[in-house]
Amino acid sequence: MLYRYRLSDRRAAEFVTGGAEYDISADGHKLLYRSAGGGAGGRGRGGAAPEGAPGPSLFIVDADRNPPQPGTGRLAATLRMYLDPKEEFKQIFNEGWRNERDYLYVPNMHGADWPKMKEMYAVHVPVPQARTARRQATWGGLVHTADTPGFIDDGSMIAPRGGFFTRDGKWAVENEGVAPDIDVENWPKDVIAGHDPQLERAVQEAMRLLKEHPVDRRITEPPPPTWGKRKGGQ
Repeated sequence: MLYRYRLSDRRAAEFVTGGAEYDISADGHKLLYRSAGGGAGGRGRGGAAPEGAPGPSLFIVDADRNPPQPGTGRLAATLRMYLDPKEEFKQIFNEGWRNERDYLYVPNMHGADWPKMKEMYAVHVPVPQARTARRQATWGGLVHTADTPGFIDDGSMIAPRGGFFTRDGKWAVENEGVAPDIDVENWPKDVIAGHDPQLERAVQEAMRLLKEHPVDRRITEPPPPTWGKRKGGQ
């Protein structure tokens, strides 16, 4: 449901039902929106509708007039995009590198030679296997993120915009925190296959500890409780 808020009325009113994504013209008079049917889920970009399911539809309506009737302004158009994956991966890599350079909260990149980092990792972009490279999680405590634009494929890379430092003048965000006892990677291929690597590893560790330290289960009841003695010894 898309709502329209008018300052003159000081209230929000229903405007479009079933809209999944929209954009408004520069003069504010026209609204382009996409219906929620079909698509690849989420924001719906970059995916085809499942076989037999209706694909998403585009509509152009007046944004400054009464709410449109269902089906009004439908565009009879078919959109097709030709994609070169290698060029797309290259653009995503460059955008990710630039986002970190422009938005990180410290200008010296914590001492990293950022142009050198780009040169070092750029050689892996054309290699498909490089996209399954191991990613080590960071602590990320109290890191503020904002204003990080999306990629061309509707993905994103978050660049920390703010951090904090200690009273002795040292940054206390990166490479800090409590390290996990057991480091477990959540690989996308395992999750897609229906596994929960962290939970499965936790169960494995719990079973190992139970074997090494068996639970001492008591099977004999203790004697009945005594609530004191009666007067006179009876």
